[in-house]
Amino acid sequence: LMGGALFLSSGEASISSELLENMIDMGVAAYQQLPVSGTNVEHLSAEEVLQSKAIEEFKSLVLMEGGVRQGVLSGQANHPLGLGAILQECLSPDTWVAALITKPPETVVVLLPPRSQASGEYILLDSHPRPGLSHGSYARIHASLEDLVQSLQAIYPVTELGNDIPEMMAMMYNSFDVYPLTWSTTPAETETPAADATES
Repeated sequence: LMGGALFLSSGEASISSELLENMIDMGVAAYQQLPVSGTNVEHLSAEEVLQSKAIEEFKSLVLMEGGVRQGVLSGQANHPLGLGAILQECLSPDTWVAALITKPPETVVVLLPPRSQASGEYILLDSHPRPGLSHGSYARIHASLEDLVQSLQAIYPVTELGNDIPEMMAMMYNSFDVYPLTWSTTPAETETPAADATES
């Protein structure tokens, strides 16, 4: 989430190695300010991070109208609750969106360009190493939303539980949440949901 906050606050539609380094360094520092630091609890929930009001960089993040989106991983490309459909809902007419995607144990942030930007870049920020892709944190730039979804499907594969598992249980097991966040120059007084992975 720190990467998304730094990107939105900079006003620059670009990713640099400096931003990635700051994402990790400031994310670790922010984590140490949270109540979870020094306890046996590994992560706070998405909502708990901003409610702590401990991290200055997160105070200007505002959840988009419509709130948290919930979806279901599916092998069907056009599933109405799939990654592509949910992220399409998160696009803003005229501003960048940092969409935090959580499905325990994985959390990443994607940066979505405004609809008004005809040929925008769709950026995946991931603070975790991925075998065959990265040995550390990385940013991956995509030319389209479809390309971004393909990358996300490698991180969030559908879990097939077999025909003997009830459909509702299978949907719950494959469910994910998306927190679409924008940047406000006047931080809201109300508590706004954020992330369970501070660095992303």
